[in-house]
Amino acid sequence: MTLAENLTALQTLKQDFHDTITGMGADLTDVPFTDYPSHIPQSSSGGGSANWTRPADRPVKPAMSDNTILMLFGVGSMSPNDMAFLITTNPTTAGYSVDWGDGTVDTYNSNVKAEHIYTYSAVNAAVDSNGYKMVWITVTPNSGNISAVNLYQKHSSRAGTYSVPQVFEMYIQCPYMTGLTFSTANVPSTAQYSLLEIFSLDVNNITGAMDYLLISCLNLKIIEKLYIEKASVLSYFMQNCRTYNQPFPENVTFKNVTNYFINNCSSYNQPFSENVTFSNAAMNFMANCFSYNQPFPNNVIFPKAAEYFMLSCSSFNHTVTVDLSGRTSAIGTNFISNANYAQKGLRLLNMGTVHTALNISNSNMDRDALVLLFGDLADRTGLTAGTITITGCYGASKLSSDDRAIATSKNWNIVG
Repeated sequence: MTLAENLTALQTLKQDFHDTITGMGADLTDVPFTDYPSHIPQSSSGGGSANWTRPADRPVKPAMSDNTILMLFGVGSMSPNDMAFLITTNPTTAGYSVDWGDGTVDTYNSNVKAEHIYTYSAVNAAVDSNGYKMVWITVTPNSGNISAVNLYQKHSSRAGTYSVPQVFEMYIQCPYMTGLTFSTANVPSTAQYSLLEIFSLDVNNITGAMDYLLISCLNLKIIEKLYIEKASVLSYFMQNCRTYNQPFPENVTFKNVTNYFINNCSSYNQPFSENVTFSNAAMNFMANCFSYNQPFPNNVIFPKAAEYFMLSCSSFNHTVTVDLSGRTSAIGTNFISNANYAQKGLRLLNMGTVHTALNISNSNMDRDALVLLFGDLADRTGLTAGTITITGCYGASKLSSDDRAIATSKNWNIVG
């Protein structure tokens, strides 16, 4: 990344950091950025959705069969109440039908946008505790199968803005589906599924990119099913899902997640399953997961880790193993550095000589952990000296001259 790109990314990260902490109830008025970590509300369980249960006044979920999509839509007295999405069927001649849950049933051709505006007074449904009349939207193909779903659509009555989709629950059970568009880059706040609380994706044939899945679902509480292991790329997965704190479904591997994986999931504090793999954990991996303090399974390493890896995971007190063999460019000074980063240890596998600097300042690594890390440093004898910065590390003052010699004998300068 260029200097300008790094500065832009850092500024964006600082703003995300601010928004996430204030979203947890902290007041950052006149607080300098360097003091943000001390203002993070602490919770041993991570809080969020850990103890959340589905509201009792919601309508019962209908029985589902394959090739069905269900969405629970809240019709509000003061809300826009518009909804739009686009379905592709196989064969394309099949088309699809939408029961909007208010007595209206529409039929559409494949790859033609479905849209609807609800009239609050005309909806025959009980008013829930939040003032919504809840209705089920049911989508089915007229024949054949649903092959693709595009949820990032806006009603044709809107010229340039989106409305927040008033969808509280979404269940996709389409075994022949090969494409899903949930959102897109730089999704505006008015287009976020920020009210979504329950999500289920019972699909196992999507082999292309599935970027932005569940991005900015600020109120997401439960994921019932999630089949994503065949997706080629999963960037921005669950970024800004700030209340989510439930274990992921057992089958999930996350092997192709890339940039911004569960970034800003500030409440998340659940262990990953033993079969989890991260084959492409890249920039901003789990950044700002302030509450996370679970050891990763013993078999988990992080190849291709990039800048801001686990940045601001201020509660994390375990060891992380990163495999650098997949990186063709040097890790930057922002790779794993962060004030108040509480990691217990960092192990580096296959650290080549392309890497010339490492900054782990202010981490919770003790003397033994630092000694192990020194042993992982690449031998730079005969090359330009490398620099490892350990300023503020818990164990820095306890290192002996022999301990430091493990790094300096391989032509590494130690700062701190």
